[in-house]
Amino acid sequence: MNFVNDLLPPAAGLADTNAAVVLSALRRALETGDRSSLSDDQRSFAERIDQASGKIAAGAGIARISELMTLAQFGPGSAGSAVADAFGDPGAGPAMQNLLTAQFLVRVVVSAHEFPHLIPTDLLKAHNLNRDVLSWPAPEQVYRDLLGRAKQAAASSDRKSLSSPALRKLFDRQMAETVCRIRKLTGKDPNSARARLNALDRFVISLTIRLHMRGTP
Repeated sequence: MNFVNDLLPPAAGLADTNAAVVLSALRRALETGDRSSLSDDQRSFAERIDQASGKIAAGAGIARISELMTLAQFGPGSAGSAVADAFGDPGAGPAMQNLLTAQFLVRVVVSAHEFPHLIPTDLLKAHNLNRDVLSWPAPEQVYRDLLGRAKQAAASSDRKSLSSPALRKLFDRQMAETVCRIRKLTGKDPNSARARLNALDRFVISLTIRLHMRGTP
């Protein structure tokens, strides 16, 4: 798993074919290290994403929650800006940054057993825990705190700032799934089936989006 690269939406199925081409090129650049085919802006985003991914892969423990949030803004935030740029909608950058930051924090919770170094030390100490004791239900309050920050980041995403219809479609789906994941994870063991999105969740999300978008330009 690459925490940051995996936040980029799959190019397949995107309503904007140019965005699909740009995001495919970005993925290749992140995988191979060859950024020669990227625009200057995309190259800059790729550099920041790579730096964030490298910090995560290094395995050094995150000391403070502020450090984790800075990492989220630097890596996932840059990925969000890259997506907005790919859709030719730079004004959507802040909304996409917040959305991918929320998704990143959800992944930190879901993958805590594999990547415990991403759980901030100060947050663990606040609840009298350490990284060696992350078996459920001990870290429930720690996870609640992280999911609360994810919820705040998602709530800060302003859909009105998106001008691209294709990006709005992607945003609506990903936002709905992110909010649902946060709700389902809160108060539950992240490894339990009850904490995961299921077919019914996805059907309800699709129906809700369809009803919400009916008559919306």
